[in-house]
Amino acid sequence: TISAILLALIFSATVTLAQDIPVRAMEYPIKAAFLYKFCFYIEWPPVAFANVDSPFVFGIAAPDDFIAELNAVVKDHMIKDRQVQVRKINDDDDLAGIHVLFIASSNQTQLPHLLSRTRGQSLLIVTESERGLDDGGTINFSLKNKRVIFDVAFDTANHRSLHLSAQLLKVANSVRGEATIQ
Repeated sequence: TISAILLALIFSATVTLAQDIPVRAMEYPIKAAFLYKFCFYIEWPPVAFANVDSPFVFGIAAPDDFIAELNAVVKDHMIKDRQVQVRKINDDDDLAGIHVLFIASSNQTQLPHLLSRTRGQSLLIVTESERGLDDGGTINFSLKNKRVIFDVAFDTANHRSLHLSAQLLKVANSVRGEATIQ
């Protein structure tokens, strides 16, 4: 269940996929839970929100199945005392007001176009491709030995005015850039 996955994420940086369940079947629920939990270990500058009542918005360029998983994870939850919204993102959608942009591997060709439209925006960009961090992502998911892991581009986070907690950096598979982990 989603609750069990969230509990596992609290205590572990990586989640081993169940042996009797196909890897792809468990990937979406685990990645959706990670996306939600990342938000508690990252600080956005106040200017990232239009006002104190602005929602926390996930922009998702991914199949509908992933969007459904994320909606299930965030349902009835708040992030940093803000309501949560999940928006499906297509090529030319407005990206203003988005705080987390997730680009699935199936939508990776959209990354350059989406990035060009988010310059100067305090935005966590999460990808799941081999070149995700090289192409401008802040966090990139991958699978290693049937485990969902993530790598972090610290410099990209700084460039986007995001403050990543030491706890998040400690549990990352790797951290690129200048980061002091205490």
